[in-house]
Amino acid sequence: AMYSWPDEPFEEMDSTLAVQQYIQQLIKSDFENISLILEPPEGQDLGVWKYEHLRDGDGSTAKRTSLANANELLAKRSC
Repeated sequence: AMYSWPDEPFEEMDSTLAVQQYIQQLIKSDFENISLILEPPEGQDLGVWKYEHLRDGDGSTAKRTSLANANELLAKRSC
């Protein structure tokens, strides 16, 4: 099944797919918490974070909602 791995802190993820895995983990844990899904972990490159959100467009409602709100929320963070 999709999302079959156990949850783990982002800092402990050592895979090249860590950002993608972490985003999917956030969606799995609370798909309605858009602010949480869009908030990058401390120290995460913001460009990579945005790219992974766009790259992993799987058509889910959570993804579409996240992308619809991304510009507003990420613009506030960049200020």
